[in-house]
Amino acid sequence: MQGITNHLETLTKKEEHLAGKILDMKKQAVTLNKSRKTTDKKKALQLMKQIKMYETQRAQLDGTMQNMLAQKIAIEGMAMTNETVKVMESTQSAFESGIDLDHAEDVVADVQDAMERQAEIAAAIAQPMDGGMMPVDEDELMEELNMLEDELAEDEELPDLSSLEVATGGLDAVPQMTTAEMLAGAPSAPTSAPTMAAPVADEMDDLLAWAN
Repeated sequence: MQGITNHLETLTKKEEHLAGKILDMKKQAVTLNKSRKTTDKKKALQLMKQIKMYETQRAQLDGTMQNMLAQKIAIEGMAMTNETVKVMESTQSAFESGIDLDHAEDVVADVQDAMERQAEIAAAIAQPMDGGMMPVDEDELMEELNMLEDELAEDEELPDLSSLEVATGGLDAVPQMTTAEMLAGAPSAPTSAPTMAAPVADEMDDLLAWAN
């Protein structure tokens, strides 16, 4: 491939050289043809003949370059085709050596089972815990709560003071007494010290006699 590329570059340079040479010869032929000298006109005809040969050579070079360029393109296309075929072959090998359908189904089933177990674990963790208490009927709890409310309401009731009222008209009917009247009705204080009971006096006499 590299040889074709290098040779195409060489032929291109040679074709450019011939093109420049042919252009110069055409200019010379035109100039000589304008001359009135017979010899100059003959030289102009000779240049035209050489120009034709160089143009033929240039056309051959151009044809050769076209053929080589077509070969280069064909080779590049063939190389690309070969690479494509290799990629397709490797892909086919990968498909053939890959996981079969049964194994893929087993993997999917295992993943599904794992997801279900994880969901069950999450649901178990999310359940409220009673702290070891026995389950209690909510209706029974509500009934007990209502009874407790009734008991507390009874304890907070004020006592009935109606029994303390005097039958003749309540507290207002009680006669009011002055301080002097209250003192006059009180019992008088004793005028002498209380005497000791006889048994106690006898016991005291015995203790004093024993001490002497």
